[in-house]
This record gives sequence, C-alpha cells and structure tokens, in this order.
Amino acid sequence: MNRRDVVTSLPFLAGVLSVGAAAQSAAPSCTEPELTDCRGFRFEEAPVRYSSDGAKTRQFMEGHMPGLNIVEVHETTIAPGKAPHPPHRHPNAEFFLVREGMVEFITDNAPMKLGPGSVAYCAPNKLHGIRNVGAVDATYFVMKIGAEPVCQK
Repeated sequence: MNRRDVVTSLPFLAGVLSVGAAAQSAAPSCTEPELTDCRGFRFEEAPVRYSSDGAKTRQFMEGHMPGLNIVEVHETTIAPGKAPHPPHRHPNAEFFLVREGMVEFITDNAPMKLGPGSVAYCAPNKLHGIRNVGAVDATYFVMKIGAEPVCQK
C-alpha cells in the first residue's frame, strides 16, 4: 500500500464510516465486539481466506467504535532506534499499518514487534507508542478516528 492507495481510498472509507454510523443509529445493539483496547496484528499470523474466484483475504480485525466523527490519515518514517514521540493517550482511536521496517508497538500490555503488512489498533484513551527497532528506516501509516476533533488549538 502506498500513499496514493491510502489517499484514493479515503472517499470509500468516508462512505463506509457514514454507512456504519447510520446503521449504528438505526440499530442500537451491535453484534461486532466493541474495540476497547490496544492490540497488534502480525501480517503472517492473520488468517487467510479464499473466495470462490481465488481472491485471497487476510482479516485483521472487525469491531464497533461508537461515536465516529473525525478521520485523519498520515504516513510517518522514523530512523532506526527512534520514536516520533513518547507513548501517550488521547481521546481518538488509531490504526497503524506498517509498510516498511520493524517497529515495536508499545501499550499497557507487552510490547509487540510488527513488520511490513502488520496492523496495530489502539482504543481511545489507552497508552500507546511506536518506535523503530530495526536496522533501517521504518515507515507506517496512521489512521486516527473518533469523536474528538483532530485540529491543533
């Protein structure tokens, strides 16, 4: 996945989120699990499913996040041994999609090493951070979603 892929998928994502929000308001009970913690998903451990036409899918996660109002997507590249900032908390959920390198996803749980193709999720107000534990630059995308504005004041 490159930057163009992420940017071109934003209209689709916005549609999915608006449909999901409409469905949520129409049906108060949700069958998907509520995403209330932080977790990493290694690419090589994601179960593979094949469709009848041979398409291969890896499902990393599915769940319910109430109150979605904002979406922000960015790409970050960090040098070996570095972190963009100390572990922190904020009122929005975040997804991390590792494109290149090896990172350590830091949470209140045990740190987890994630390589290319891996995904991590952090629920709102949970401690999380990321740092490059490899020998080369690490690049990853962040998708921030939630009820609180992303704007800096």
